[in-house]
Amino acid sequence: MQAEIIQAAISAADLVIITTQPSKLDVTRALETAEAVDKPMTVLVTRVDDRTVEWRQCEKRIKEAGLSRLDSYIKARESIKRAIGTNAIPADSGYKEAVDEVMAAFRQ
Repeated sequence: MQAEIIQAAISAADLVIITTQPSKLDVTRALETAEAVDKPMTVLVTRVDDRTVEWRQCEKRIKEAGLSRLDSYIKARESIKRAIGTNAIPADSGYKEAVDEVMAAFRQ
């Protein structure tokens, strides 16, 4: 059932945003997912600590795979965990920047 829902969402989408965390396992899964999507797509990386080697390797793997990646990313922040289940979007989380980036792409 979940695969059918995902496929229906992909079919309806103008742009598919594949989310991944920067770990090697998660990026590998995202790359596999990207191979199965035959639509315009981009990658949004979440839970990023941009001071880590893991983040730099993630960026490199996505680029080497020839995939588009949003310049924005979602930071690894405790405030995001605390905001789950609320309407609050923590400042400096990266969500606003990611939405703005996607919206700008559609305006072009």
